[in-house]
Amino acid sequence: MKQVTVDFDESLIIDCFSQGQVVMVDALPGTISKIVNEKTEIVVPAGEYLCTDFEVYKGFCSGSKEDLNQSGGFLTIKSEPEGSYHYSEWVVGFELPGNKCNALKVLFSGKYSTWRSQSIYAWDYALNTWGRVDYRTLTPSLNSFEFPLDPKKHISSEGFVELRIYVYSTQAFTGFYDMLKLKVS
Repeated sequence: MKQVTVDFDESLIIDCFSQGQVVMVDALPGTISKIVNEKTEIVVPAGEYLCTDFEVYKGFCSGSKEDLNQSGGFLTIKSEPEGSYHYSEWVVGFELPGNKCNALKVLFSGKYSTWRSQSIYAWDYALNTWGRVDYRTLTPSLNSFEFPLDPKKHISSEGFVELRIYVYSTQAFTGFYDMLKLKVS
């Protein structure tokens, strides 16, 4: 953190706030102290990281995050009817012990009761929106795959990563999710 004293200017205060900087007004009339918060980067150790929580927005869930974190159990989500479609939508959160790495991958293993196309979105902390990072059709047999994420966009300054899994169809379906974790290298 560095401190700079400058002449008072209302537009400077607005600029500082919009950039996430802290501004302190001095007791002296006509001056402010501008505190520049520099982002602290903490390197995430290489390894695999399990989800810390999940929330189902559409669908009927049985199971827990432990079913995603250990082999042998399935987190099961049955689609929820809405109008003439059936939906499944859920968000998985990860908390990494840092906010910087060279390579970040998602490891996924799961299946559906019938062939279904699945979209996976990652929260983009730079743009503050969901961005699709994977789209593929999964079969009733177990499907295992991995795909990359951009660590600069998909890890928050606090080390959070969020993924959203979304499926819809004109017919009811059930998703069986065996594993969902992150790999840092």
